[in-house]
Amino acid sequence: MVPALSLRSVTKRYRSPSFGALSPITVLRDVSLDVSLGEIVIVAGPRGAGKTTLIRCAGGVSRPTFGRILWLGTDARLLSATPSAAIVGESPLSPGSMSVENALRYHCAVRGPDVPPNSSRLGQVLDTVGLGATRTAVVHALPPTLLRRVALAEALMVDARLLLLDETATGLCPSAAHAFATMLQSIAAQQRGILICSREREILPRSSARRFTLLGGSIVQAETTSSTWAMRAAATNRP
Repeated sequence: MVPALSLRSVTKRYRSPSFGALSPITVLRDVSLDVSLGEIVIVAGPRGAGKTTLIRCAGGVSRPTFGRILWLGTDARLLSATPSAAIVGESPLSPGSMSVENALRYHCAVRGPDVPPNSSRLGQVLDTVGLGATRTAVVHALPPTLLRRVALAEALMVDARLLLLDETATGLCPSAAHAFATMLQSIAAQQRGILICSREREILPRSSARRFTLLGGSIVQAETTSSTWAMRAAATNRP
């Protein structure tokens, strides 16, 4: 099956003023990974590791300096006008003065003629993200935990097959984190790929997601099971 997302040797450099000259700063270094449909992948790393840049490149907001990015097997540069991928932050993009259901309709409308508002999907999406009982609530009156769900609902309303979460699952209390993780697993089961960039590694059960570590813009470790993680950690700590 064609992956929802493929990164192939992605490198991103920026020009930064230094001593009167523009010096290149490498933020991502030769990053390669796949996210399959129905799969959740977590990329964990500290602040400044390059996680947000990775999300922006994967979502087509920023072009890599080198390398290729594919959405469902097609070069992302050819799909910039489609909802194939959606970046999901900690807050929704829609105006906060609207009700939840009107905000979702508005989000569909502004995505362009290829993404018409789909009222038949609204109830299903609200139930998926656990907002069925708050559909008439004003967005800006919602607590942060529910704002993240509205942001996810925006991506589902335009039927994005690839969801890119930038710290969206970070900083939740244990009960909210468990509920959020369960919701993400149900969304992935709808044959969507989910890439999560986070400072926190253990935001989902180990058996439910592949994990990578990003340091200094490079993927330095990949974890598939707890046993392989333990073996790699032991090897790293050998004298």
